[in-house]
Amino acid sequence: MSRAEHAGYCEVKAVNLKMATGTQTSSETQAHGSHFLLPVCERNRSSSNMEATESRKLPRVPENLLKKRKRYQGLKAAEAKRALEEKRKDHRGKQIKFIRLETLARNSRRKLRDDCRLRRMGAYRKKPPIPSNQKLAFVVRIADIQGISHHVLQTLRSLRLLKIFSGVFVKLDDSAVKMLQVVEPYVAWGLDVRSVFQMPLGAF
Repeated sequence: MSRAEHAGYCEVKAVNLKMATGTQTSSETQAHGSHFLLPVCERNRSSSNMEATESRKLPRVPENLLKKRKRYQGLKAAEAKRALEEKRKDHRGKQIKFIRLETLARNSRRKLRDDCRLRRMGAYRKKPPIPSNQKLAFVVRIADIQGISHHVLQTLRSLRLLKIFSGVFVKLDDSAVKMLQVVEPYVAWGLDVRSVFQMPLGAF
């Protein structure tokens, strides 16, 4: 204990002794006050706490820096809001596609019929009668191709007949005749007559 603390402690002890014995007058009590009833070490501790709180204060930030920080936070918030709106818009645009059970059954029956027809066609190959002087045919797709066999779909792609009511000119040979037999339920084709021959020329 330092000399100052020892003197303060002795003074507090003397005041407390006078108060206990009743020898202290009211003027002495007012003179000493309640300030002297606390030890000096506690007063020093309270003053050190006040100094610590003052030193713990945050430094002041410049106003222009605060404005830049606020502007940056506003831009980030606007960007996040825009991204959320675009995400919701994408989710609204995507619709769930439902397929009825009847559609699945119809497509399955159509595929089975195609497979059976192709097997029969492989067992009994019969070329349609084509005049020897005919070298060109016009083919038009007339039916829907949902649920058809994979082989039929590939043949239609080779003939460039993926759109309904689309037509192409086909050079007649053995491979072309086989392809027309494969896609026969879904197309209509015929030999070139004068009107068909003049279609590309635009002369009717």
